[in-house]
Amino acid sequence: MDKIFYAQKYEYPCSETAVLKILHEYFKLDEVSVKRTKNGKPYVDVRPSLHFSVSHTDTMLFIAFSDQEIGIDAEHNARQVNYLPILKKLPSIERENIRTQQDFLQLWTAKESVVKYLGECLSKGLKEIELQTDGIDYKGKRLPCRLTQLTLAEHVISVCSEKDCLNVEFIKI
Repeated sequence: MDKIFYAQKYEYPCSETAVLKILHEYFKLDEVSVKRTKNGKPYVDVRPSLHFSVSHTDTMLFIAFSDQEIGIDAEHNARQVNYLPILKKLPSIERENIRTQQDFLQLWTAKESVVKYLGECLSKGLKEIELQTDGIDYKGKRLPCRLTQLTLAEHVISVCSEKDCLNVEFIKI
């Protein structure tokens, strides 16, 4: 049931407007409001459960929906980041794999998608998440989730979910 909705950012300056449109048009849910956890993670209180996560770049908006917890993050492939100072703060297993700007963007979006999956604060969550070759550790414990990396519209997209999202459906809104 995993779906990623996307649009040009200028079409939806407020991501909540896009979320409400999707809930109404695609999930046939009316009179639903977006709420936030104490850490700011948006959610809707509906049955059966429907989870979503939002990411936006300079030009695009991405919203992932699932029947399970989900986190999404995206970056434009051409984004230039001075990532060298950030590398020093990452675990050595993650630093070893960063050789290019693209490597960094893939790692960054992966970590941020896990933070969103967990509903943590970005600054705290990034330090406690360690991406291993065989899974994801958080505060030293293995998480029951997987990372899927996709590309669309010159963006690297990372999705953290309890299942692989290789067959995710992309829907333009």
